[in-house]
Amino acid sequence: MMTRSIRTRAGAAWLLAALALALGGAPGCGKSEEPTPGETPPTPVATGDDGALAFETLLESLTAAVTFADGTVLLIAGDQGYRYDLEANAILGSVKLPVAPDAAMRWDGDHALLFVGDSGQNLDMNTMEIVDTVSFDDLDLPPGWDFVDAAAARDADGWFLIRGDEAVVYDEDSGLVSGPYPLTEFGPREAWPAAGVTAAFGTFDGRITVLGVDMIVELDLDAETYVASPVGTKALMPDFSGLPAPFSSGVDAAASLPEGRFLLARGTQALLYSPWAAEGLAPFELGVALDAAVRWSDDAVMLFAGDQALLWDVAAGEVVGTTPLSGLGLPEAWTSVDAVALAAPGLWLVFRGAEYGVLTVLDPEAPAAAPSFSGPFALASLGWPHPRVDAAMALLDGGIALFSGDGYHLADLQAGTLTARAPFKGAGAAPAGGTDSPLAP
Repeated sequence: MMTRSIRTRAGAAWLLAALALALGGAPGCGKSEEPTPGETPPTPVATGDDGALAFETLLESLTAAVTFADGTVLLIAGDQGYRYDLEANAILGSVKLPVAPDAAMRWDGDHALLFVGDSGQNLDMNTMEIVDTVSFDDLDLPPGWDFVDAAAARDADGWFLIRGDEAVVYDEDSGLVSGPYPLTEFGPREAWPAAGVTAAFGTFDGRITVLGVDMIVELDLDAETYVASPVGTKALMPDFSGLPAPFSSGVDAAASLPEGRFLLARGTQALLYSPWAAEGLAPFELGVALDAAVRWSDDAVMLFAGDQALLWDVAAGEVVGTTPLSGLGLPEAWTSVDAVALAAPGLWLVFRGAEYGVLTVLDPEAPAAAPSFSGPFALASLGWPHPRVDAAMALLDGGIALFSGDGYHLADLQAGTLTARAPFKGAGAAPAGGTDSPLAP
């Protein structure tokens, strides 16, 4: 069974967007590059005014995707392909395909295998011509597999095909096709697109990205992990309407956790809260009043209390390390913080009073020479309507939730926007129960 791994989206695009936001500039998403032969400029339906990919627009009509040798991805809608730069989040050009495939994956060299009905069409991606046909019998697919909804090559390891709610896996080393497996073998039902999978593509590190109208799922079959990233409305509106007291009147600290839940703190009490539904475990006593919290790694959360930062081991439910705030690279005058959010791996947004800054921290997986701080900058430059930020955390799609009182705002670092959301609307007493939580002391 795959294990859940909720992270913000990584990559240079997020780093540049966060820094641009901090410096008061508009994040750039476009990329100046000549299209390859046979390609045409981007079409308005596929891109926004700044050249960025309009996911909600394209995902509604997306039918297939395949990776080029240079790491860009050909997103296919009908017989139209859009070459997409993952790092720049921009469409580089479009191309007409000879067929409208149900699915596609990287094949031999610069070729792609386009699935059309019950056969595969071998496409030369340099000439955009079909050179031969591959039968489903040649692929050794299970009985009854007469079409494919999504396909992805796993670098040199094989391929991964999806049909309905099932998947088959081809392993290059053994030369065997295994499955079909239910998709829930790779992640729970709520982690998969509600309306079904529309496309998939493999990256050259062996991972697989599965696309749907309301969900993007990144699979690592070797590590047996997945990242579920809701898109559109589902991603932008986590439900805080069921929070019990005292959390219904506001939170002092918040952080995302490896099990797909959020850690919320109010006073010395804490709560594990699920973003998938308005439910959480019974509040438990944390033993310390927190000012802020931030995800440190898959196994740990950094808790902030006064002038100290406490490293909390999630599985053990205990503090395993303490460091003074001054040792994190913050300004000398910042003897406490109000909120911290993970903008990208190793990159924090830190808030104190009417100011905030961008802190590059020591990444636990790839330590840097020293932390660095950009700022401080005025909160007013973000359009923030309150005197301070009470708490902040990364959401499942990589956006940032900024809390104030009994409500929150959404900060979109790439778009440079701040959107007010409804109050929590939570009320009533905390549910009865003990401290059934992996964070409980």
